[in-house]
Amino acid sequence: MDASKKAAVSAGLYVVAFLGLLFFEIFRGQSIAIYAAAACLIFFLYSFLVFQKFLALCGKVFLGRPEVHSKEASQLAAQARSFRDYSEGFEDKLASISSVLSITVALAAVVANPWWLSVACIFAGLTVVHRAKTCFPGAVLVLGPSNDATRRLVMLIQKTLRGLNVTSFINFVSANEAADHLEKISGHRITNPVVSWLAAVETHAALAKVLVLNTSHVTEQVNDEFELLGEKGFFYKTIIIVGEGLTSEMSETALANGALLVESNAECEAVVQSVFPLSQLKSWGGGDPFQFPSPEAPISTFGAS
Repeated sequence: MDASKKAAVSAGLYVVAFLGLLFFEIFRGQSIAIYAAAACLIFFLYSFLVFQKFLALCGKVFLGRPEVHSKEASQLAAQARSFRDYSEGFEDKLASISSVLSITVALAAVVANPWWLSVACIFAGLTVVHRAKTCFPGAVLVLGPSNDATRRLVMLIQKTLRGLNVTSFINFVSANEAADHLEKISGHRITNPVVSWLAAVETHAALAKVLVLNTSHVTEQVNDEFELLGEKGFFYKTIIIVGEGLTSEMSETALANGALLVESNAECEAVVQSVFPLSQLKSWGGGDPFQFPSPEAPISTFGAS
């Protein structure tokens, strides 16, 4: 999304706020205002319900139980956001605007028009949705070259996880439809000129339950990522999509340490589905506990099952 589109979307939030305030000022107390206020409240309550369900699912994934205590959630959230503080992510900026609008409109409603609280509910609901999306780290970390193959891979895994976050470090260098779509569905694109890139990779690799490395084209950065996975002992939970850039030496090293080599995105998706069964994702924290790769039961055993 180019700068002009971003500016237009940001301005659109203020326009929505103004029109909402104007609507409830003109139709204050009338039936149409009552119905609109009820719809705004329902939207906020639904957003909060989704937030609670998402917390339960993430608690089951990252803590082993659906009950998430506030201190535990805060600690994981701090780790997940540690590399978003300097982020240029447009979604973060929109969430910040939405949060400011919800507080500002709520304060104005107390003084001027109580019906304006309905508008505040809309922006508060949007803020809650973003909070749910970014309060936990990615369950899967996707590494690889910044090309169309990796972008398609991220989108595929994001759809497979049905709501859980996917972390990606690829660059969106082409303003095409696929990149725009990916920016909308993936909340964990990392853009941080301050913190070391490899430090960010290490942190998110440690938090993620499954790592995916695309080797269709092994750049210097991809080679650094491969070496980091080996140094930190993360191969046991790594799926490597075999590409032209993968050497026999790299394959032998990865296989010897529990990594799983697959030939296509479809095979990778199947393994990810075996780690995150659809039935358990739909249970929103209920059902049987997840069985994740470990040094004793590496990802290669999931591929064989």
